[in-house]
Amino acid sequence: MDRNKKIHWEVGRGFQRQEEFLRVLERNPDISYGSINVYDGISQCRWNGGRFVTKEKMRYENTSPLYANNINISIPLTNPDIDLNDPLGIETLDRFYRKGNRIILRNENLRKYIKKNYPDYEVSYSITASYAEEVLWKLKGDDFWDFYKRKMDEYDIVVVPKELLEPPHMSKIHCLDISRIEFVVDNDCYLYCKVMGQMYRYIGQLNKVEPYGKLYDIIYDKTCLSDCHLGNENFTYWYSREKLAELIDMGFVRFKIARHEEYPIERLVEQWEGYFVDYNKPDDDPERWKRFWEKGKSLDLNPKRNIIHD
Repeated sequence: MDRNKKIHWEVGRGFQRQEEFLRVLERNPDISYGSINVYDGISQCRWNGGRFVTKEKMRYENTSPLYANNINISIPLTNPDIDLNDPLGIETLDRFYRKGNRIILRNENLRKYIKKNYPDYEVSYSITASYAEEVLWKLKGDDFWDFYKRKMDEYDIVVVPKELLEPPHMSKIHCLDISRIEFVVDNDCYLYCKVMGQMYRYIGQLNKVEPYGKLYDIIYDKTCLSDCHLGNENFTYWYSREKLAELIDMGFVRFKIARHEEYPIERLVEQWEGYFVDYNKPDDDPERWKRFWEKGKSLDLNPKRNIIHD
């Protein structure tokens, strides 16, 4: 069996930019995969947590092309502070309720609410919680693994920090059901970066305020995004076909491509094309990621401009 048919992809910004994403698949009809979910946040929804509320409106009405291509939709509602009476949050659950679609979250009351009232949704435990709650630092030994075992019991999918795929954790990760573990393949932040957790805590607060105003800018400036451009020294380690092949051979089948609002669409398309084509056609272009990295070093990444302003 083609091992690529085992892969379950979750692709950030593939919903908002679905025309470009679908063209990548159309250009390469012979690539193989198990399933695809695309995900994006809902504009100005107070249940958002891990990413910024953006000016680019979510297009509720344009789901048919995705469903026609057997692509499902994931919606991140990852704020730790959830008001279950929020009208836009409830509207979001209603609009995307469909078997195969998924809610990414971390709030326990919301998880129970979805399980009771929207049982056909898959629920995925957000990676933002592990960093924001500093699980990697606060829990040790059996307590650490018991935490993730509980999450495996509560959620259909658990998105784990990449530190679990490094020593010393890697030797014990098979105590979890790795077929339900999802790994973010393009998370090239620094290992054990506490600032990342601080960023997620601030973004959770930020998504509670009116966007684009003075307070929004103040909270934004407390995140790491204005200073850190994604740890370039990690790039060649995480962006490698060999790394993904190694994980697949170990039994991992769920991989996520993060939702980079700071990237222009041309770079996203290049990244999507790389993952979907390069990993399915090993002889396609061995220098692809090296060029992608080199171009990225000179890219004008201005997250504040791209996220908050026109």
